[in-house]
Amino acid sequence: MNNAELFHRWANSRKAREGMEMRHTPGPWGVGIETLRYSDDHGQVISSEGEHLATVSMFPILENTRLIAAAPELLEGCRDALDYADSDESSRGRAFRRRLEIVIAKVEGKTP
Repeated sequence: MNNAELFHRWANSRKAREGMEMRHTPGPWGVGIETLRYSDDHGQVISSEGEHLATVSMFPILENTRLIAAAPELLEGCRDALDYADSDESSRGRAFRRRLEIVIAKVEGKTP
């Protein structure tokens, strides 16, 4: 498959995905740290509209909060990688695709 065919396949699958219903708050999400009384720090995951999405209190707080805040972009990256990986028929490519499918299914609440 040449580069033009790969791009066409990727663009078509992306267009199909864009028509899918999104069930999570659209990204990008941000990170805020709120200091509560008693000096307990809690990470805040905030939507692009400034709405509070989640509070993170498990250490390491900042790292866990950043990971959660990156979720929308990580999901989109997994979907893009899955589109690209479709062209690799090697055993390694199939294993990579399967791993991406499992992660995406987990996010979407589906069984892979």
